[in-house]
Amino acid sequence: MCSSIGVDPLAGPRKGGWWAELLGLGDWQYELGVQIVDVCVSTRERNGGLIEMSELVRLVSKLRGVSGGGITEEDVVRSIKTLQPLGAGYEVVEIDGCQMVRSVVKALDEDQTVILSVAREQGGRVIEDHLIQRKGWTRDRARAALENMLLRDGMCWLDAQDEKSGRAYWVPSAMQWDI
Repeated sequence: MCSSIGVDPLAGPRKGGWWAELLGLGDWQYELGVQIVDVCVSTRERNGGLIEMSELVRLVSKLRGVSGGGITEEDVVRSIKTLQPLGAGYEVVEIDGCQMVRSVVKALDEDQTVILSVAREQGGRVIEDHLIQRKGWTRDRARAALENMLLRDGMCWLDAQDEKSGRAYWVPSAMQWDI
């Protein structure tokens, strides 16, 4: 059918091409999507697959060699929507009014969302006692949620020699990075 109407389905979108017209997308949008994936994959080991939108925009702009105003958060959101059919887990999530991009196939559960919120307030550092005092959790629930984020999901780091509490969890996606 494609050859009878002169369309190559594997050629992909071209400027002014049939696919671009049909989907309302251009090469620039796909290029940006590839760069978003590049940044998310390269930072995943340190942030557990969750990156703040402003940080993603900054890193993608740096990758593109564009400073100030090169791309917007809306551009990133639009490109991430083009990635969703691939099933790679890229999604924009909102945590305490802050947009973040999730680049892993796992959905955040309620406890993880609470921990991320506390981590943002504390500069990335979370201890069990914060969750017990501020959120009314039991020690078992706090420990299980933090251990799951550490061992199962790889979304935090453990500082087993913390000066104040002896054991603190650091959530890299809630920390400020000067790179």
